[in-house]
Amino acid sequence: MNPFLYSKTLLFEYREQRAVARRFYSNQRYRELDQSLRKAYAWKNPYRICKEYLREAKAEEIHAYGETPITTMARIAKECAIGVRDLVVELGAGRGRAALFLAEYVGCAVKAYEQVPEFAHRLRNLKIERVEVVQGDFFQEKSFEADVIYLYGTMLSDREISHLAQHLPRSAKIITVSYSLEDYSGDYRVIKSFPGRFPWGETQVYLNERFVK
Repeated sequence: MNPFLYSKTLLFEYREQRAVARRFYSNQRYRELDQSLRKAYAWKNPYRICKEYLREAKAEEIHAYGETPITTMARIAKECAIGVRDLVVELGAGRGRAALFLAEYVGCAVKAYEQVPEFAHRLRNLKIERVEVVQGDFFQEKSFEADVIYLYGTMLSDREISHLAQHLPRSAKIITVSYSLEDYSGDYRVIKSFPGRFPWGETQVYLNERFVK
């Protein structure tokens, strides 16, 4: 990463964490768990962990890590009406901050898929009551049971997105970042879209519905 982008990312993360503390840390349990999760990566950031894992796996793209800012996830939860009765399946949880927020602040159940063993192991160690961690490749799943599916898959190829679209459930709200599933399959329509902030810039978030089995 060039020095300008690195500095920009650090500034974004600093401002983001200040906003998280101000808006959400009044929830004591969430605050304690989120601080514990962040401390677990104090000496080795998640970008490097993911890069090393992908390099060892001989992946074509080794810079594929990204995580959803908590302030953006809070807006997603509000815009998409995610509630305490929902089961959210997160396809690619990373270190798990979004899953933790959804479970402990929003109050829903989360099934978090993550292929990097170190991320999955550390998230499991937090013992979050409403988070189930699945370590493995979600592309191997033939179907998903969920009320909501969240896919922050900006680094996925068109082929991978098209393949995944064939296996998503008809009954779920399906949230994607930067692209709608209408672009990949005639089985989908966009219910709404709205802007979302990420370290690399602003993009559209889409709430999709699959209306054809």
